[in-house]
Formats: sequence, structure tokens, C-alpha cells
Amino acid sequence: MSISWGILSTARINDWVLEATRDSATLEFAAVGGRDRARTERWAADRQIQRAHGSYAELLADPAIEAVYVSLPNALHAEWSLAALEAGRHVLCEKPIGRDPLAVERLAEVAREKGLVFAEAFMYRYHPQTMLALELVAGGRIGRLRNVSATLSFPMAGVGDDPRLDSGMEGGALMDVGCYCVSAARLFAGEPVAAFAEYGYDGAQVDLRVNGLLEFRDGVRAQFDAGMNLPRRDRLELVGEEGTITIQDPWHCRLPVIEVRRPPVRDYGPPSPGEGVESVPIDPEGSAGLTGDLVDAYRLEFEAVSAAIEAGVEPGFSAADAVAQSRVIDALHRSATTGMPVTLAAPEEVQP
Repeated sequence: MSISWGILSTARINDWVLEATRDSATLEFAAVGGRDRARTERWAADRQIQRAHGSYAELLADPAIEAVYVSLPNALHAEWSLAALEAGRHVLCEKPIGRDPLAVERLAEVAREKGLVFAEAFMYRYHPQTMLALELVAGGRIGRLRNVSATLSFPMAGVGDDPRLDSGMEGGALMDVGCYCVSAARLFAGEPVAAFAEYGYDGAQVDLRVNGLLEFRDGVRAQFDAGMNLPRRDRLELVGEEGTITIQDPWHCRLPVIEVRRPPVRDYGPPSPGEGVESVPIDPEGSAGLTGDLVDAYRLEFEAVSAAIEAGVEPGFSAADAVAQSRVIDALHRSATTGMPVTLAAPEEVQP
């Protein structure tokens, strides 16, 4: 069975998703909804999408659509995810869903009431590279985890009408790229109990740079920096008491290398270059189908969510995870705007 998807918006990220999933046997992008019918029809024709609708509401009324990918600007994510759920459609909402935890909790509640899948689109989480890193940490390869360090930045072209530069559209570095770093810290270390962040505006109306710190109950710390006016940088480092795991392409997973360092213990001096370093293969047996050209993380994400829809189960990263992510993003934003650390409730203190 192939799940029939509709897309809300004609955003650039849709092209990455369409290219990654074009020959998938488990899903099909059958329709798109945009604000201008003529423009949306041209967009759909260029991408071999069957139907183009002249409004978002019209797409949600399309009886052939089972699931909706919400790739609108950040400030519209919660509104149209809710509309899609209320229309009886499963939803995969592009990250970040929002920094209003109450709004995201409402989405999770509606999805639960209607028996629908609702998830946040962090594609890297579905890739075997990430799964392997989790296994290495859980298996004690680097000893007890003590620190997470994450980086994501890029030099953004100065496009004046880009919603990522619009405070009214909830743009900024934390929302656009910092959310990946937060997601990874939570994935490996659990839910934080305290958050602190600082914004760098550099003359813009939104944060173009963000530096953040997260504290976890068992003493793990995470720090991250993200930016939209910095050189391209992608890195995730997991530091344990006995070694480190470094991933140079943690988000798109197109350079599949996990480097494990367990340097020998010496009374004095660093290890020799390369000593104690192991490059761990992502798919040595070929069981994940990653031999040859790598399977795109976007494809893995959409196939996993489509499989969950067909099976009537939660995907690997559920609505509850999206709610938890919004709580941390909200805490970091409040910290950056007040200059003060923000305490978060421990996971068992949060009402489901």
C-alpha cells in the first residue's frame, strides 16, 4: 500500500523531499496546496504532482489525501497542523513545530483523540548513522555520557522577504538550525532541567546566532551554537568518561562516518595522531541498504512515518517528543530574551 501525501506550501525544502522520495514504493505526493492557484499549478506541473489546489483549506478537503506534510513558515506550523488533524489527516510538520508548548500539546491531544499520526520532521533521527551512534552510547563504547556538543551554521544569502529573517514568522537561528542541536542533545541525554541561551542579532530583527547550554538531571551538560551568518559547520560530539564519538555530518547524514576515540591512558602527554581512533562503518553488512549511494534521510523519514500510518501505530519519534522539544525551545527563547537561566520541570513532573 502507498500512502497518499499532500504538501502545504511550495517551499524550497519540498524539492529535497520530492527528490528523495520520488521512486519510493510506500508513499506518493499526490497534491499540493498554495496561496495562488496559477503559481501552484505551475509548481506542481514542474514536479509531476497530479493535483494543485489554490488554497491550503482546499488541499485539506481533497478526499484522496491521507497525510499532510506541513512545510509552511514556522509561525503557521501549529495553525495548519491543527487544521489538517481536524480534517482527519495524518501530519508530519517540518521542524520546528513551534515554541508554544501549549499549542503543540493541543496538536498531540487532537491527534490522540482522532487516532492520527502527528510528528515533527527531524529527518536525521531516522538515519542508521544516528541509530548506530545511539547504540554505541547505550552499549558503553565511550563510557558514561557526560557532555554533548552540537554545531550547525551556514551563510545565509541576504534575501529580504525570507521568512527566516522575519520575527513575525518566528524566524531566527534558534528556530531554523539551533533546533537540530537541541533535538540531538535531547535524543542522547534525555530531557533537560535547565536552559540558558544568548542571541546575536548582528543588526537583524531576528537572532542570526544563538549559543545555548542545557543541563540534565544526571549531570550531563550540552552546549551548542548555531547561526545563519556563519561559515557552513556541521558537527556533533558525544563525550563520555572513556572516550568520544564525533559525527561530522550529523544532520543530513551524507558523509557516513562515526569516529570513536578511546585514547590510551597515560600519566602525561596526548596520544599520537590517530592513536586510539576508530572509524565505525554505518552499515557493514549492507542490511540497511546503504551500500553504494546513500539512502537519503528525508526518504527514510517519510517511509518510516508512512509505515506507521499504515500500521496504525506511533512513529519512532512521536507527538510526545514534539511536545518535549517545544518546551525546551520555549525555555531557551525565554532565557535569551531575559538574560536569565530557565528551569524546566523534570520529565516525571510534566503532565501528559
